[in-house]
Amino acid sequence: MLPLFALTLVSVLSTTLLRAGSARAASLIPRDTVAAPHFVIYSNGDVDGVLPDVSKVKGYNVFILSFLLSTGPSQQVLNWANLDNATRTSLKKSYNDAGIKLLVSAFGSLEQPLSSGVDAETAATNLAAQVKQYGFDGIDIDFEDYDAMDKDDGTAVAWLTTLTKTLRNELPKDEYILTHTPVPWWFASVWNTGGYRKVNENVGDLIDWYNIMFYNQETGSFEDCDSLLHSAVKHDSVMEIKAAGIPVDKLVIGKPARQEDVNNGYMSSSTLTSCLSTAKGEGWSAGVMVWQYPYADSTWISEVRAQSWPVS
Repeated sequence: MLPLFALTLVSVLSTTLLRAGSARAASLIPRDTVAAPHFVIYSNGDVDGVLPDVSKVKGYNVFILSFLLSTGPSQQVLNWANLDNATRTSLKKSYNDAGIKLLVSAFGSLEQPLSSGVDAETAATNLAAQVKQYGFDGIDIDFEDYDAMDKDDGTAVAWLTTLTKTLRNELPKDEYILTHTPVPWWFASVWNTGGYRKVNENVGDLIDWYNIMFYNQETGSFEDCDSLLHSAVKHDSVMEIKAAGIPVDKLVIGKPARQEDVNNGYMSSSTLTSCLSTAKGEGWSAGVMVWQYPYADSTWISEVRAQSWPVS
């Protein structure tokens, strides 16, 4: 039997170790966890002051500036980069205080990085450095290199996999948001090399969610609730993508604010409102993305969320 002083010492040490363990466990909890639903809006055209007043985007929790290219900032991202650091810090704080994360989107229709010979690891390292330099809460990968993906030879999947792994290594999950913005049919079963199903299999755990562009796709799809949610021409509706094994809470529905901005896929806010309500009733809770401010604003998102997650 241990002497009394030894028992006391063991008790003190045990308590200290338990407290240290609890503190360490607490420190591992993500500081920037973002739970669904996500209400995402892009900004591509010039805006006075770069970011609109937070009152104009009430109801969103993610604001994305586009685009950051492998060669550096362009469009709204360039406008943001040209602000002085104090102004950027103040603007970002006002958004964060209102519960809105500020992200940057890479590539878009302005750059086809794989077809242009851009190295994925180098690109990711440079993109991550600029996320940090300009104070963003994370990055969105809007890969629109359709020729590269259409080859279906595995190179696009491998490129996206390397890009994502490198980005996440540079931008830890407990500190930064990482999203992708694919088109829905990249999740369909037609790809010999897996398309975005394979990307999700490879690095889906590193991606917070997908802003899926349910517009500018196959004619006749995504303009009514049935084709958007249940039965699309290429079997790439929300629930069909879910059935392919993609987590439903990561399937953010992307829509345009104006019909003139797209070839197809436009929905009135009232129709989209009904679709979201139906999807929520079927267990979906990912949220909605819109292209873009100022054509979508606080009024648009309030209408769209009215039957699912009303803006208070």
